[in-house]
Amino acid sequence: MYFGDNKRGHIISHVFDIKDSFARGFKRKYCIVVLGQDQISLLQHYDFIETNLKQLSSSIQQKACNVNTAEQSVHSQREVRQKEGYKSNQRSLAALTGEPNIFAHLHMWFVFLLRSEIYRSIPHEILDCPVKVSACKELKEFYNSVPKDVFRILVYCTLTGIKTEYCDPRTKRLFDQLLPLNFSSPSNGSFTCSLSKENKVQFTGSLPQKLPTLVCQIEQAVGNEAMLESALTDHLSSLVLRWLNIACVVNWTPKVTKDLLNTLEVRKCDMPLLSYWVSQSNGCVESCKIDWFEKS
Repeated sequence: MYFGDNKRGHIISHVFDIKDSFARGFKRKYCIVVLGQDQISLLQHYDFIETNLKQLSSSIQQKACNVNTAEQSVHSQREVRQKEGYKSNQRSLAALTGEPNIFAHLHMWFVFLLRSEIYRSIPHEILDCPVKVSACKELKEFYNSVPKDVFRILVYCTLTGIKTEYCDPRTKRLFDQLLPLNFSSPSNGSFTCSLSKENKVQFTGSLPQKLPTLVCQIEQAVGNEAMLESALTDHLSSLVLRWLNIACVVNWTPKVTKDLLNTLEVRKCDMPLLSYWVSQSNGCVESCKIDWFEKS
């Protein structure tokens, strides 16, 4: 089992029990703890560490089982308990396993783990975040300066891949930041959208009755006056990153099913967005055009 954090360290623990004819329940629990400061290195070698800890605990359990079998053959402790009741009788691990040098053997095993190849410095590359939302203050100012339907149309067109033209390139950058970094702007399509210098929008299409979830979440977050700029930046980044991950899952999945989309909390209203995002993730657009929510 793994747990921990960057402040107190990262831990892999292995819990096991061994037989003890004098213990309550006739067994005692032990735990071996591996503590490290590098989370990535520790988790990269989780299988190796866990395999060796299991071998170590199995060896201890077998020795304790042999001792317990010998004790029970001489005098059954279960019968004694029933007659005299429970009496605490603490015994060391050396006594339970019948091996006086058990701790020396444990030390040698731990030395082997620490000297193994896995603890040598292994360089690893952390990928850059594919989402970069940085101009939240300007985005909020734009939201407060235009009618809400103008902002809503621009967000919808941006997130669903509808070609949008801006007179001011700075305004374009405000909405482009709501897309992952590797997304390319659409060059053509069935609908177009344009924003004039007076911040009047012309959209050849129409907004659906129910907007995609991400459009609603972004509008709600930007319109929240109580949310600080730093919090808004992180919040919008997490929202965009979540839908990028959903698009990647749909891209990687050989067969997209209704159950999968329900698990990902994808609704029918999200399909226009997902169709564009999956295509940008080298996925199959056709899988998003299918009406998975059509009642049979």
